[in-house]
Amino acid sequence: MSRVVLLCGLLASAFAYSETLYVSDRLTLNLRDAPSSTAGVLRPSLNSGDALEVLRRDRDSEFLEVVTEDGRQGWVHGQYVVAMPIARERLQAAEERIAALEGTIAEQRVELEAWASGEPVVTPADEALKAQIEGLGQQIEDLKGIVARNATRRADQPTGMIRTLRDYWPVLGFGFFIIGLVIGFVIRSRPKRSAWS
Repeated sequence: MSRVVLLCGLLASAFAYSETLYVSDRLTLNLRDAPSSTAGVLRPSLNSGDALEVLRRDRDSEFLEVVTEDGRQGWVHGQYVVAMPIARERLQAAEERIAALEGTIAEQRVELEAWASGEPVVTPADEALKAQIEGLGQQIEDLKGIVARNATRRADQPTGMIRTLRDYWPVLGFGFFIIGLVIGFVIRSRPKRSAWS
């Protein structure tokens, strides 16, 4: 009888303390200083998901000479590297895309319900367009103010030929004086001719 109780106790404790664990997808890969499994290890080691640029392949040992993203150069065994990003990173990218698509679906569902109920639908694109229109309206008002100030300044100043003559009359007067002197010297220096020649 005591054996039965002991056996039941052991089975109960085994079920009570059982847990589920998973094999880790993290892999640590040694970066070596030569194409050999016995070559020295360069620290720090590489982790799963690290990107490597392959410089060359050693055909005899299947090792690859690589450069890491941080510029370290060494050798790794070819069986531990793949041409695609690891599943964890692809899964994360897929989950982000799914979340974005779910957000889009939720927005479209709200728009569809609003259309079905006859309410006006305002989308984020509509809001952005409205903000742009308001910004352009403000710019137009600013430009109108600038034009009005310039028109006021111009109204205060004389226009056309009157303004030009008023601003430049001293220069024009001096110019006419010099032209008169030059004409006078030219006329005096000419030899006099008789009317008969």
